[in-house]
This record gives sequence, structure tokens and C-alpha cells, in this order.
Amino acid sequence: MEKINEVPGQVSFGRALKDFFIGYIDFKGRTTRAGYWWMTLILMIISFVPIIFLSM
Repeated sequence: MEKINEVPGQVSFGRALKDFFIGYIDFKGRTTRAGYWWMTLILMIISFVPIIFLSM
């Protein structure tokens, strides 16, 4: 598996996304804090889209 490189304060959106998917299939490792929060935000946005369309 590829190692997640954490550089404090310098994790871009693209790197956070890549780190998340690297850690997603490797249950022994961890993701970066930025990776966790970026994916939390993305998953919240994705989950709200169907709610908005279903409530119309």
C-alpha cells in the first residue's frame, strides 16, 4: 500500500481525496485530519442532493 504523507497545514483538496481513498482500502492505516474533514464535507453535500430533490 502507498503511504499517506501528512504535511501539517499543507494538505490540498486533491491530496486529501487521494489520501482518503488510499486509506479506504487499507484498514490498518489512518487518513490525515484534512482528508477526514474534506471527505466529511463531500459526503454531506452528496447526501443532501437527493434529500433536496426528493422533497420537491
